[in-house]
Amino acid sequence: MKIPALALQLCVLLLTSPSYANNSNQLNSLLQEAFSQNFEIKAYAENTKAEKKMITTQYNLSDPSIGISRLNRGNATDYLTLQQKIRFPTKYFLAGKSQKKMYESSKSNLDATKLEIRKSVVEVYFAIYAVQKTMQLTKATLQLVKDFARIAEKKYAARKSSQSDSMKSHFEMTQLELNLLNLEQEESMLQSRMVALLGRPQSQKLNLSSLEIESPKVFLNKIRTNDHEINTQISKTSPVLIAQEKKFEASRIQKKLAKWEFAPDFNLQYQHRISGLPDDSNIFSISATVPLWFWKNSAQASAASARAFAEEYKHKNLSLKFVEDIKSLKVRIRKANKVLTIYRTTLMPQAEGAYRTSRSAYKAGSASFLDLLDAERSLYSVKQSYYKALTYFVRDVVEAETISGMKRITQ
Repeated sequence: MKIPALALQLCVLLLTSPSYANNSNQLNSLLQEAFSQNFEIKAYAENTKAEKKMITTQYNLSDPSIGISRLNRGNATDYLTLQQKIRFPTKYFLAGKSQKKMYESSKSNLDATKLEIRKSVVEVYFAIYAVQKTMQLTKATLQLVKDFARIAEKKYAARKSSQSDSMKSHFEMTQLELNLLNLEQEESMLQSRMVALLGRPQSQKLNLSSLEIESPKVFLNKIRTNDHEINTQISKTSPVLIAQEKKFEASRIQKKLAKWEFAPDFNLQYQHRISGLPDDSNIFSISATVPLWFWKNSAQASAASARAFAEEYKHKNLSLKFVEDIKSLKVRIRKANKVLTIYRTTLMPQAEGAYRTSRSAYKAGSASFLDLLDAERSLYSVKQSYYKALTYFVRDVVEAETISGMKRITQ
């Protein structure tokens, strides 16, 4: 079971239309930078290299030993001694095969790490976009309320309204300024998190407020419906599941290897005379281990069997968990997609229309200042909620992609 190199495909989003960055290439650039510079990815990449190198060590003999020995039989004879320990051949084969599975598991863990980093970058990117859009909205609303305050003050000076209108506008301004301070703090934290994800020592701030990024299109019908079909689907694509499966396979091989420890290992020794008598005294010997302390090998075999069961249970648990997560995310994504559509097609147009009507009516004197403030608050709340809903939607989409590890399903 093989996974294509995610370094080439991770920028391609899994359940969405061509790219999250349809409105900007900036996100794709950030993803590429994260894949090449993120320190967590680099750590997993080096670990994968180490696991690959370890395959060679499992197939090869241990280092021989060399020394000098003396045999004194009345005439002292000195020998150059060369000794080599050789395990039973099957043990080399099983140990190497097990290490190959660990290497494959490590590669899948690297792929899973890339997916996790990609998820984090996409989430933070959209969170920064939402916060900056909300800040832009807050500043615009603050300016509107300042205009309201001037109108209220003029009406109060002309004795056409009470002083409470002016006081209400100033209270609203204070609330918006407080919101703006909180948003600026949140944006600063998100910018710092993005820097850490990209592995940059220093970074210019992302400025996304000028963009109009639409929510990604999803194709939930491509995800299977029943538990068995979902499990079969993600078992072939999820790097986390594949990594655990490879660990399970490695543990099963280790279980076989532990049973083969009852087989004898060999020790070859050659002694070559270097001085003394007799002149033709060269000695070759071979010995084999005997599993006399069999309870030790039995304990090792039992331990290996228990570890194999543990890895199997971990794999089954992950499978069940991921199936339930995918089902839950599918429901949430479908609901969130409908919510975003309602915001774009109904709520925001209605709130904007109500605000324009209230403003015109207030200027004409046919609506109260409180009506105007209510319309302004409703418009502000609806737009702010839309940006929050967008971040939640994207979060669920990338979570589903990360869990499933599926390739993008294009239009």
